[in-house]
Amino acid sequence: MGQPSIVEADLNRLDHQQAVLDLTDAYAADPMGSGRPLPEPVRASLIPGLRAQPTVELYLGPPSLTRAGGGEGGAIDAQQLESLKATGYVK
Repeated sequence: MGQPSIVEADLNRLDHQQAVLDLTDAYAADPMGSGRPLPEPVRASLIPGLRAQPTVELYLGPPSLTRAGGGEGGAIDAQQLESLKATGYVK
C-alpha cells in the first residue's frame, strides 16, 4: 500500500464532486452547523457554484491523514496544507 496523499480536487470528476458534497453535507449536519443535511437545492447548486469561482482551491485526502494534520473530518487550513506539501503528501 502506497503513502497516503492529498490531491487537488478536480470538479470534473464525479468521485471528487461526491467527496466535496459528502464533506460539506457532514459539516452542515453537525451540531456546529445547521444540525441537518444540506437542502437539496443547495446540494444541486454547490458544485456549479464552486466551478464559477476562479480562485477556489479544494484538496481531498484520507480522513486519517488530514486529522493528523490538525483538521477535523478531512478539513485543513492553509498553514497545514503548506506543512503537508513540504512533507510530500500533497500531489
